[in-house]
Amino acid sequence: METLIQSAVPESGSAGQRCPANPRLKRRIPPESAGSPAAGAEQVRAAASKGGSLINYINAEEILPKNLLDEIRRYFEGGALYVPRSEGRAAWGTGSGTRAELDERNRAIRREYAAGIRMSDLAVKYCLSSDSIRKIVRGA
Repeated sequence: METLIQSAVPESGSAGQRCPANPRLKRRIPPESAGSPAAGAEQVRAAASKGGSLINYINAEEILPKNLLDEIRRYFEGGALYVPRSEGRAAWGTGSGTRAELDERNRAIRREYAAGIRMSDLAVKYCLSSDSIRKIVRGA
């Protein structure tokens, strides 16, 4: 069973309502890895291969040669050390498709505004604040 975490609450409207044009997003976290820095290397690799977005803790003694580990200990010992990926990082939302969905929503907002629909009406339709609609329309 997976733990679901709600995020992206609509900016306007009552807290319990869903907006058809701006649905709530959900992020899935495998229960064996949620909040557990002691998760085994295999569990971490499995979560990462399934697209998990957790911080991956792996004991360096499990994967690094002894001579390299000794060299690292000369500079840093007894803590968590972040090692960035070498291939760079994808832009926000590109892997999940969220960026494309938001770009399409923003294009629709601009088209509707150009067709004469008022910003206040667009704010209600898309469950966004008037300020957010204004920024989208003006390209900010």
